[in-house]
Amino acid sequence: MPLIRAAEDSFTGYSCLVEDPDSIEVDSVQWPVQAWCPIDEGTGDEGGWVKGTFRCKWRGDVLYGENEAVNDRYLPG
Repeated sequence: MPLIRAAEDSFTGYSCLVEDPDSIEVDSVQWPVQAWCPIDEGTGDEGGWVKGTFRCKWRGDVLYGENEAVNDRYLPG
């Protein structure tokens, strides 16, 4: 997986960099439908958002993440 430096041009089409979270409105929309994987009616836009800390830590060659806002753990890379 290549590392890409976060910049406005590298986020184009995906997201944007935010310096003041209180100055931006975030829409919760349904993710794109793939022909081979339909989305059940009434689902796909339930993620929403919460405010909290996301911590990452390398252990050897594995990057672990922990989302304190939703009390969950991830293996991002």
